[in-house]
Amino acid sequence: MLGLLVKLWLFIIGAVAILLVVLNITGVFKPGTISLHKPDGTPCQRIAAADVNHPRIAEVRWLWNPKAYGWGCYFEYDIGDSRTVAPMPK
Repeated sequence: MLGLLVKLWLFIIGAVAILLVVLNITGVFKPGTISLHKPDGTPCQRIAAADVNHPRIAEVRWLWNPKAYGWGCYFEYDIGDSRTVAPMPK
């Protein structure tokens, strides 16, 4: 029974390692991009304050676009009018 648990944990650790290697090779994983907690929204608020259109909503979201993955800024101006800035600005 103990051997089965050890094999199971080794399989899980190996699967995560393989997943990270594949994400690194494909360019999806970049240090600081994949994180479990939402980053500070101050850069997004700075961009929103400088925008001449004055967005109603400016927040940090997880973005999954064909060109960029990870945390980024989401701006919504009117219903159906929005834009994103990805990756997350510094």
